[in-house]
Amino acid sequence: MDKKDLIIGRALKFGWDHAGKNWLVFAVFFLAIGVINCLPSFPSDNLSKYANLYTALAVAIGFIFLVASVILEMGFVKVLLAIVDGKKVKITDLFVHYKNFFSYFIVNVLYLLIVTAGLLFLIVPGVYWAIKYRFAPFLVIDQGMKPVEALHMSGEMTRGFKWDLLGFAMVKAVVIFLGLCVFGIGVFPAIIVASIANAVVYRDFLPKKISS
Repeated sequence: MDKKDLIIGRALKFGWDHAGKNWLVFAVFFLAIGVINCLPSFPSDNLSKYANLYTALAVAIGFIFLVASVILEMGFVKVLLAIVDGKKVKITDLFVHYKNFFSYFIVNVLYLLIVTAGLLFLIVPGVYWAIKYRFAPFLVIDQGMKPVEALHMSGEMTRGFKWDLLGFAMVKAVVIFLGLCVFGIGVFPAIIVASIANAVVYRDFLPKKISS
């Protein structure tokens, strides 16, 4: 499908059809992310005299959790792309993709800084840049691009289609909101469906000369 013919319904339907087929992989992903983010912090009561040790441990543990969460996110993107490409995915796929770790981390930091800066200027630039550079993390994982190269390519891929992609983002937000309304639990399958749909759109927008 040519990117000029962006069909939101098709992308979401694909996401819906494949979310359930790979539910165990996604369940492990959410469980792992939850464990990383919800583990209790190192107890600090009566440790004032060990302040330096406590600080060192806190920094070390925080760094380990950060690395683990980034690797998980990279695996999540790989899984999404594999599903779109018709490949079979396994739970281990979430934990073995760390080749472009630093590039993926940096491109996400740059993306966050760019969008945040834009939001500070009357919001509109932030929304524009969020759409313009939305594919950069995918390009780092999928094509092995460097951060700046990925941001530039994402800008080229989205050129002339900002309104279409904004509409797609709004529909995804509605899907996730509706999932949240189903006793809160529905938000997880909604996020999975929206994420797979996002990977579908990325594949549709990826230039053939790059994907081939």
